[in-house]
Amino acid sequence: MIKPYFYQDMRINEKGVFGKDVLAAAKPYGEKDPELKPLVDDVSTKSQILSKALDRLSVADITKLMNEDDDQRDSGIANLETYALSCSKRKDPVWANAGQVIVNALKTVGWDMNYRSNKEETNLIDTFLLMVDSQENLKKALTTINAQEWIDEIRQGHARYVQHDAQRKDAEKPGSSITSKDAAREQGAAIDKLFRYVNFQIEFKASATYATLADDINKIIAEYRAALKLRATLAENEKKKDDKPTDKPGDKKA
Repeated sequence: MIKPYFYQDMRINEKGVFGKDVLAAAKPYGEKDPELKPLVDDVSTKSQILSKALDRLSVADITKLMNEDDDQRDSGIANLETYALSCSKRKDPVWANAGQVIVNALKTVGWDMNYRSNKEETNLIDTFLLMVDSQENLKKALTTINAQEWIDEIRQGHARYVQHDAQRKDAEKPGSSITSKDAAREQGAAIDKLFRYVNFQIEFKASATYATLADDINKIIAEYRAALKLRATLAENEKKKDDKPTDKPGDKKA
């Protein structure tokens, strides 16, 4: 029989790993028993949902990252515009011409594009970076005045912004907002059904096959119970230490 496993006492990440460990042990048996397989598949599905919930950032977290990414690309654009405009006014004709080429490219796409809406800015930066990658005279101008640093800053911030924007859209989709707590509870319910089926096979059908599976699962449970016991012991020792009265300076004997 499968022993008590104190799922509710596990930490959220431990529940995720526990589900995967149970799944690894039960999956081979599910391939041979058509009645067990749906229960194993259910644990698998719930385990995947929990893993995604644990990995997924909240919409607020993603939005914060997007703001940081946007600040970086805005800074890069502002610095490039200022620098290129300054170079276009230099007495050195080579530098002045290179600076003007960059200024013209920026004006063609949209000067001060960093002040546009995020959606519009994203489209304009895509266009500008495409020009940088495809126009040799623009590449040469950037190299001439050593402006690649600003292009790299824009490109890096822009790429991360686009990536995080896609993540936020995915997080906002219906059905994708399940919390890790809810996902862990659903996984726990699926594991409980699986364990009850295994125990039923052992208790009422004296199945040697499922007794072997129970032994495998009990070994997994033993590891988690040991970890839970150790954590409880450490917490109790810490509590005793905190509760221990300390001597006051006036209480000490000479």
